[in-house]
Amino acid sequence: MYDQLDRTYRLYVTELTNGLFVLDFGHKFGSRELEIITTNFVDLNKLLQDNGFHMPNDAVFLAVTHTAFLYNPHLETENILVTTTNFHSFEFTLIYDNTGHIISSILHRVYYRYGYYTTYNYVKAAGGYLAISYIIPPIVEYMSNFSRQVVALYDTMNYEHESEKGYSERWMIGAHTFNHTDPSAFGFNTTYDPRTNGTRMGLVIIDGVSNSFS
Repeated sequence: MYDQLDRTYRLYVTELTNGLFVLDFGHKFGSRELEIITTNFVDLNKLLQDNGFHMPNDAVFLAVTHTAFLYNPHLETENILVTTTNFHSFEFTLIYDNTGHIISSILHRVYYRYGYYTTYNYVKAAGGYLAISYIIPPIVEYMSNFSRQVVALYDTMNYEHESEKGYSERWMIGAHTFNHTDPSAFGFNTTYDPRTNGTRMGLVIIDGVSNSFS
């Protein structure tokens, strides 16, 4: 991610079973070197345990998706979504001071996975919605006629009085299925809506096997 205000880049590096690193760095055109500005580590495993979620032994942190950003002269706040294999996906709020160091990390929302499916390393978020790809575990694939792949849609909008547990919860509100586990591509698309004279958003999904889309 590139910050035009500070002219710096931000890189998120998942640390598998414990959490993730957040690196802010600068780069000058033509240079072969990077200037590391700040390095932060967030112990996501401990943060989840503090909220009653215990990562299974075969679960690891995977993709990181940026979902929200709020900047002011004193504090910087961002929301990131972190997917896991064999477990749910989690949205965290990270708060930085004016030097770029993380001073607070909060579990903001839980996106419950589809059954016992495992997460692909592919996520898209836009306009208050989130899409995550799941595949059936290999041990189950040849023993059942369940869908091999599910692209699940979630709602990411905030509502009042939904955080009694300290975090909000989401279950999938729609899905598109495939009968194979080969990667599919998907993304959100905004178009003009003549009925309302506004815009409408849709999720475009491309099947890489049949070269069809829906």
